[in-house]
Amino acid sequence: MIHLRSIQIGPPTEDEARAYPFSVPSLAALAGAAVELAAPVTFLVGENGSGKSTLVEGLAEACGLPVAGGGVHELPDGHGPEALARPMHEGTR
Repeated sequence: MIHLRSIQIGPPTEDEARAYPFSVPSLAALAGAAVELAAPVTFLVGENGSGKSTLVEGLAEACGLPVAGGGVHELPDGHGPEALARPMHEGTR
């Protein structure tokens, strides 16, 4: 079975570090670090606003998958989560 084995988010530029998504403390802590995912299933658990969805959206953007969540009538417009995930995607390996 193929699964994601690790995530590495490159360090943001000085300007990116002050802006969303790196202004979220949990995502700022991940910048420049590698996270190993040893099992084929990983649970992201945390309080509202802790960066769970933002991390998943950045991963989706990095993999070329649709980022925008919501219902079938909500299409990406370039201003939603897909636009915010781009800075994180650019440094994700």
